[in-house]
Amino acid sequence: PDFCGPRASTDAPRMTKVRRASKSSQRLAELTQVVREVDSAPDLESALRILVGRTREVMGVDICTVFFTEEHDQRHVIAATDGLSSRVVGNVHYAFGQGLIGRIAEERRPLNLEQVPEELDQAFLLQVGDGRYEGFLGVPVVHKTRVQGVLVVRQREARRFDDADEALLTTLA
Repeated sequence: PDFCGPRASTDAPRMTKVRRASKSSQRLAELTQVVREVDSAPDLESALRILVGRTREVMGVDICTVFFTEEHDQRHVIAATDGLSSRVVGNVHYAFGQGLIGRIAEERRPLNLEQVPEELDQAFLLQVGDGRYEGFLGVPVVHKTRVQGVLVVRQREARRFDDADEALLTTLA
């Protein structure tokens, strides 16, 4: 008799749940570690450097960038990045409502794109000049109902970030 067929089919949903639970446990441990490292940083610049570096590593992405919102200049400016040249810090910015960063801040909700349409990415391409990045996940950084910035991860190849990735990035923001 063949006992593998039916058993394999009844075990499949359970194994999927086990894998999801395992990934969730791993992500929670990674999140806890990143938060500890950021909390132990001696200053804001160090904390941001840790945040973008560890987020890039944990999420397995090509770029992690945090933008700060500058109300007086009506723009979002790169405050820290891992994966781009350090020259972009303080020099690359988006006006309120401009590009993907402006959209995330304005709508105050995450944006997850498997493949960024080129017309939505022109400002990034012009300012950074680092070629195309397809996968994109950005979340607003909100404190006491005010948008303080945007936290973004990008991938060279097309990638739809999963719910766990979105939850992790949102929590870090």
